[in-house]
This record gives sequence, structure tokens and C-alpha cells, in this order.
Amino acid sequence: MGGPALGAWGAGALVVSLVSGYLACLALHRLLRPRIGSDAALWAVIFFSSGPLAALFQIGYAESLFLLLLFLALDALARRRFWLLYPLLTVMAFTRPGILAFALLLGLYGIARWVRRREEELPASDVVHIIALGALCTVSGFGWQVIAGAVTGQPDAYLATELAWRRNWGIAHEGFVPFDGWVRAGEFWFAFWGLPVWLGFVALAVLVGAAASALLFLPQVKVLGREVRLWSASYLLYLLAVFFPQSSTFRLLVPLSPLWGAVAVPRSRVYRLCVLGLCLLGQWVWIHQMYGLGNTFWQVP
Repeated sequence: MGGPALGAWGAGALVVSLVSGYLACLALHRLLRPRIGSDAALWAVIFFSSGPLAALFQIGYAESLFLLLLFLALDALARRRFWLLYPLLTVMAFTRPGILAFALLLGLYGIARWVRRREEELPASDVVHIIALGALCTVSGFGWQVIAGAVTGQPDAYLATELAWRRNWGIAHEGFVPFDGWVRAGEFWFAFWGLPVWLGFVALAVLVGAAASALLFLPQVKVLGREVRLWSASYLLYLLAVFFPQSSTFRLLVPLSPLWGAVAVPRSRVYRLCVLGLCLLGQWVWIHQMYGLGNTFWQVP
């Protein structure tokens, strides 16, 4: 039997992932270079492209294209080239879930600009763009729900499909409840591991507190700039609101990739080579677990 035809979906998905991943590396370097310097930005790209989930650049997932659009959008926001954001965010919305996190980012960004308006000029045109872009993200973010409902004739078709993933793990849901997924996961996973359920709630609180502290106080993160920090906080809050942690968790954390810049800030060559070694080791572990084995319910990437 021959391989897939040149025009087959698999071939096209591979080309889109590879090309988008390459361009995403260039966009990430452009985003980080003004903040941490060219050398550290290059190492951040090395960590990003060699990281535990770098195999996503070679398979038919939407992450590569989404990352390219995300890095370009964050860079455009940082440079205040608001007109570029209209097409970028529109395409992002229909590439992969997550545009509502960008809507939250724009809201927080607008508040931050307003609070600092005495030290940092806030033209009326910027206010108009921030509000209009936030509205675009919000409307686009609910676009698939409207489309799925119109096509199927079932208003909750989109949410029913998303919740079906949880039912596949034995988690029964009558409907979507924000932030409920992580609470259910604490109960499910710690019981599955034979640990006290209350420990899951403690772990969740510690995890949220550690993430918030890192974004607020770590010097290596603060140097990345307002846009990257606000995106990271917005996306984490988005995941906390809508996601049920399971085997796709690490893949869904990939949009936090601008934070590789914080990892790359220390200048020690030994440190950077050790991080690279851990990235490659993690890549082997992820590929082996998800594709080399991939024979249980918790090995679905």
C-alpha cells in the first residue's frame, strides 16, 4: 500500500503544522527580543522548539497555527499595532479554543492602561480599539456554539460535545458549570491514585497560588512585559474555568509558551544546556507515553 496522496488531509495537516511551527519560532523571537535580548530570546525559541511537546509541530493538531497567530497577536498588542489584531484574532477564534482568554487579556490590558494613563498616554483611539477588539473576541469566542447549534438544531450541541470528553472519563455532567472541572478532577484523580480526596483540593489551591505568585513576583517573569504576563494569567484562568484536567493537560498548556522567555533569562551556559537536556528528555517521555504506548484512557494526547 502506498502512502497518503499529496492532496490528502494528513499531508496537508503536516505541512500546515511544520510551516506554522517554523514561523511561530520566528514570531516568538520577535516577541521576546525587545524584553530579554536577542541571545535569551534565541534560547527561549530553542527550548520552545525542543520542548516536551515539540512533536505537535509534526502532527495534525491546531496548536502550531494557533501559536503562530497568538505570538503575532501579542507582539502586535505590545507594539500597539491594533489594526493587525482584527484579522489575527478572527482567524485565531476559528483555529482552536482560547480566544475568550484573549478577550480577558484585552479587558485587563485596558484596565492597566487606564490606571497608568497619567504615566503612559492613553489616546482615545487606543480605547476604541481595545473595546472593539474585546467585543470581537467575545463574539467570535461564542461563534462555534452558534454554528453548532444552527447546523444540528440542538442549541447546546457544542457544550454537549465538549462535556462528552468528561463523560468518557466517567464524570457525569448535567450541564456546564464554570470552574467545576478542576474540582471534579481533584476528586477523580486523587481517588484514582488512592489518595485522600481532600488532598486534591489542597493541591489545587497550592497550584493556583504558585501560578499567581510566579506571574506577580518572579523577576524572570516580570521582565517579559505586561502583555505576556496578562496573557498567561488570562489563559490560566480560562483553563481553570472550562477545562477538566486529563491526558490533554500538557498539550493545552502549550499556549503559555511565551513563558519560555523566563526560563531563558539566566545567562549560565551550563544551566541552559541542562534545561535543553530536560526538554529533550521530556519530549522522549511524552512521545513514548502518548504514541509509543498509548493503550490506556490516560494516554490520549
